[in-house]
Amino acid sequence: MHEESKTNTIGGSFLYSFLVTVISGLVIVVYPLSIGLAFGPETMGNFSVLFYWSTFLSIPIANGIAPAIARYIAASKKTDFEVYQSIGSKLTLFYILIISIIFPILSFTVFNLEVVEFFIVLPLIFLTITHYLIRYIMQGQEKFKGLLKLELIAFGVFLPFMVLFSILPNVLMWENLSTYYFLLIPIIVFHLTIDLIFIIPKLKEIDFKSLIRFPEITKKILLYSLFIGLGSIFGLGTSQIQIIISELHLDQFEVGVLSFWTSAVVPINIIAVAMGAILLPRITNLRKIDSNLTQKLVNSINWSFSLLIVPIAGLVFLLIGAFPNLLNVITLNKYDMEYYWPIVILLIYHSINYLLSSPTIAYFSTFEKKVMISPIASFIFSLSAILTWTFLVPIVGIYGFTIGIAIGGLLSHITVQATAIIVTKGKIGFHSFFGIFIFGLSALGIYLLGIWNNIWVFVPWAILSAPLIAYGLYKLAKVLTNKDFSQSIDETLLKS
Repeated sequence: MHEESKTNTIGGSFLYSFLVTVISGLVIVVYPLSIGLAFGPETMGNFSVLFYWSTFLSIPIANGIAPAIARYIAASKKTDFEVYQSIGSKLTLFYILIISIIFPILSFTVFNLEVVEFFIVLPLIFLTITHYLIRYIMQGQEKFKGLLKLELIAFGVFLPFMVLFSILPNVLMWENLSTYYFLLIPIIVFHLTIDLIFIIPKLKEIDFKSLIRFPEITKKILLYSLFIGLGSIFGLGTSQIQIIISELHLDQFEVGVLSFWTSAVVPINIIAVAMGAILLPRITNLRKIDSNLTQKLVNSINWSFSLLIVPIAGLVFLLIGAFPNLLNVITLNKYDMEYYWPIVILLIYHSINYLLSSPTIAYFSTFEKKVMISPIASFIFSLSAILTWTFLVPIVGIYGFTIGIAIGGLLSHITVQATAIIVTKGKIGFHSFFGIFIFGLSALGIYLLGIWNNIWVFVPWAILSAPLIAYGLYKLAKVLTNKDFSQSIDETLLKS
């Protein structure tokens, strides 16, 4: 297994991670969206409330303990891999025990879940948590190829269950299997397959006597996990909790609209998380060689992604503003998008800001002290969003939720990049000014669509965007093929 990490290049890691991201996206994005298109907004809303329960309660492990274990595995010697893997497994087991107590209380008091909903969501939470721990353990060792094999096998098992529990009941009118909570079973099977494949060969290694004994390093891991986990609870958690609480403020149709488009922009968030998962161990390894290399890598990725993504996102915003009926066509006229189209722009805008912050957050996360920057920025996002919700949701309803998410995302992004400019003395962070400027132009373009002919908006945008996108692709290719960014400490020692 270690041989795999030796032969990894940053370009190869990006490729394998991209394929893992695609598989994950098919299960947790494309599948829910297909449910929304097939069954309509009401079913989509009910399904999403349960689904986001599982993702929200998984955050302390999926975005806290697991990335922390990945970071310490990447920073450790080969002989310590098993120690950190064991710590991660024990902490995850204890968290599962805590959830087993907390979730029933919340389910049957505050949110009044049905008994069958509870027994669908609880195992989904456990399996999701374990899957993400496994994923980060392998990513910490830069075993991206092995992880891809696991995900492919699980996806192959997922497909027949998807047919059985979603397609056939809808086509053949099987009323016994057409209830929305049965639609979660294929996702449960996907996570279960990966968990079993990884865990079963290791059952003989489990030492129950040492279950409650932890090495001294566990305290540092928990503190590190706390910082990055809080960042995700405030950041990703706020986006997910809006679906859960929207049920208390909106009708079923609008909950479905918000759920559908929140799921539709999740691929951008998945790319951001995958980006962090690649860069965290890579930056950690590069820091052992040359700290200047890490800053150069992060800055290059920041600029290449900004030049590539921001102009494309601006074009998408203009297309939505000019032709909102396209969204009606995409959603089979089930979501009234001629009225709700601004929701899509606001949600995409937040996700793009999250993606553009990801490399810088990954850089900060390689430091035990600087990692606290992530929860501070995410707290600003969460506070801004909640305050906006408080004032706007009673006035403008569903738009209040998405405006809050967009404002919070912008303030969080500015916080991260402004801090990077100060901490690195300008070596990271200046790309944020480019993003703010281009998005400002796209907002102006949307306004001008109501005044000018569309051609006078789209032609200048195309002329501006084409060279920016081309240069972004060029810079990204340079990053992925730069051998300096793929160095390992072993290779450096051999050269010396």
